[in-house]
Amino acid sequence: MNENIQFLQAFLKNPGKVGSIAPSSTDLALKMLEGISPDENNIILELGVGTGAITKYIQDIVPNDKSYLGIELDRNLVKSLKTRFPHLKMVRGMPATSKKFIKKQVWEK
Repeated sequence: MNENIQFLQAFLKNPGKVGSIAPSSTDLALKMLEGISPDENNIILELGVGTGAITKYIQDIVPNDKSYLGIELDRNLVKSLKTRFPHLKMVRGMPATSKKFIKKQVWEK
């Protein structure tokens, strides 16, 4: 499914829980990732992964599956993300509870 349509569907389904009506742009994604060098001791925690607009660039700098954790609330988006990015750890949950996911990710090393 088209990324923009999928994102808009998620917004219409939960307008109070989706932060925007369109995915982040390529320029924004690349700017956000400037100077970031993740590793097992410095993981990327992506809150509200959405359709993976930024994730598709993050995957290029993540050295292994212990260096990234994506948290997304929408069940359908999580399912799609796990298909698109099978090598990255995606979980369904609230950003407010990210601490429990981080502990599990770090302690599973």
